[in-house]
Amino acid sequence: MRVITLVDVSLDKFRSFSSPATIPMAGTPGLRLITGNNLAEPRLGANGVGKSTLFDAICFALYGTSIKGLRASDLVSHGGSKCEVSVTLQVDNALHVVRRTAPPSRLYLDGEVAEQGEVDRLVGLSRSRFLNSVVFGQAVPLFLDLPVPARGDLLDEVLGLEVWMEAAQLAGTRHSAKVADLNVTRRDKARVQGQIEGLPDLAALKAQERDWSRQHADKVCEIRQFYDALVAEHAKMLKQKPGEIEAVADTSLQKKAADDLQTVVTDLRVKMGSVKSEVGRLSEEVEFLTENDTCPTCGQEIDDAAEHVTHAQEKIKELEAESSRLMAQVKRHDGRLSAARDIWQKAVRVATETATEHRLLASRIRDKAAEVDRVHRVLSQSIGESNPYTEQRVGVAERRRELRAKLSEIDASEAALLAEMTGLEYWRGGFRKVRLFCLERVLAELTVETRNVLAALGLVDWRIEFSTSTETKSGTTKLGVQAEVRSPESGSKLEMLSGGESQRARLAVSLGLANLIQRWSGVRWTTEIFDEPTAFLSHEGIEDLLEALGTRAVTQQRSIWLSDHRSLDAGSFTGVMWIEKGEDGSRATRGWLSA
Repeated sequence: MRVITLVDVSLDKFRSFSSPATIPMAGTPGLRLITGNNLAEPRLGANGVGKSTLFDAICFALYGTSIKGLRASDLVSHGGSKCEVSVTLQVDNALHVVRRTAPPSRLYLDGEVAEQGEVDRLVGLSRSRFLNSVVFGQAVPLFLDLPVPARGDLLDEVLGLEVWMEAAQLAGTRHSAKVADLNVTRRDKARVQGQIEGLPDLAALKAQERDWSRQHADKVCEIRQFYDALVAEHAKMLKQKPGEIEAVADTSLQKKAADDLQTVVTDLRVKMGSVKSEVGRLSEEVEFLTENDTCPTCGQEIDDAAEHVTHAQEKIKELEAESSRLMAQVKRHDGRLSAARDIWQKAVRVATETATEHRLLASRIRDKAAEVDRVHRVLSQSIGESNPYTEQRVGVAERRRELRAKLSEIDASEAALLAEMTGLEYWRGGFRKVRLFCLERVLAELTVETRNVLAALGLVDWRIEFSTSTETKSGTTKLGVQAEVRSPESGSKLEMLSGGESQRARLAVSLGLANLIQRWSGVRWTTEIFDEPTAFLSHEGIEDLLEALGTRAVTQQRSIWLSDHRSLDAGSFTGVMWIEKGEDGSRATRGWLSA
């Protein structure tokens, strides 16, 4: 186990230390007080003199931030542009200097530019481990102040147990990935199985292949017979060559006879119309003369009206007789015209039917020839047609072989994934069990460490019990580190303790945890720093704390530094560091003063 001692701290332009200062920190084992006086603001007394600045400087030099996480831009003295801090460490028997400047941040180890990892390896502690085992900053939450899950996270980090959770998470991540792969594989398997089940049945295809061959042979035979019959019909039709079209009777005479009769009838009807018109005129004249004896035009009296009437009536009789004769002629000629038209139309129809019959015969011969050609093509195609079920059966058989081979590959992949998942599931739980085992062991050690400190802090027969998980009212498990404080009378939650009791319990756990962290980290720092640890403590509580820290310094061979604003008995310290703050900043004026 490496032994590390903080020899001194040098700082310049760092917060209240605006001028270069080197403060020695090493010495014989014992409890030392850091106090001071604020000359710039006397009413503040020992407040704001730079005690916490000294502790921030140590953290900044080693880890690049203050105890509360402030960066360099917030730590440079007012009016300054760059701060510089260095610490001298004695690691076993060798001296090392860690120096950091900022901004920009530059880290040096023994005068050489260095990386943060080199410093972490030198001091043996990460920042979180350092702040829970070497420097206990002012108003920085201690272990018991953290939420339950954060306590477990802190122990994982400071004791290196996170490697088991990371391994468990990695196994879980890989397990989840394998689950996803398995789901994909099973979907592929179901899809391939569905494809196999969806393939046509080979036996049914073979039966269809045989049926098709038989039906195809019957079909070809039938088409061939039909083709032969068509060829015979076509040959027979060719032998029946149509003769010359007989001369069609000349229908012009019949048409002329009909037209002539039509002309006669028309003339007769015109004459009948003229006669009727004249009869009408004469009838009107008779009617007028019968009713009137004067001329309507000139108004003169008509002398021979009766004679005119008699003459007109005789003329009407003659015209009516002529009309009757013409009507008889029209009727006679209408009969002859109808007969003539029938004769003419029949002649035209006979001639047309004859010509049509010859054209139809020629058309039927052409159609028959075309049908022979068509059926011949159908016969040729049928003879050359392949069995579709043969090709389908061969394709289905090949596809079935491919799918079964693929299914075998998927089955092998599924089996491999299940085997991997089984292993990952085992290791996921196994890594967590290892972490839990280590954590329970750590908590058992922490219980022992805390019990001894509780007694030293005045809580005689008190104990703090730790557990890694608890069951909630809803039945779920709450992960983290639970702490239950038990007094000789009863057990209670930390929140139910008084301020003084709670502070003693917090300090006891923190001191025990500090020992535990360093033991697990393989280092032992001979320096411990406590900034304002007496909050809520009574006078008796302060005495118990100082006595416990003094005893711890002697028994564990440590140089323990205590900074506190409350009036502390200087007789309890083996030395006092005095810091004063004036107008020009802070400086250490006296140190290592014996009590």
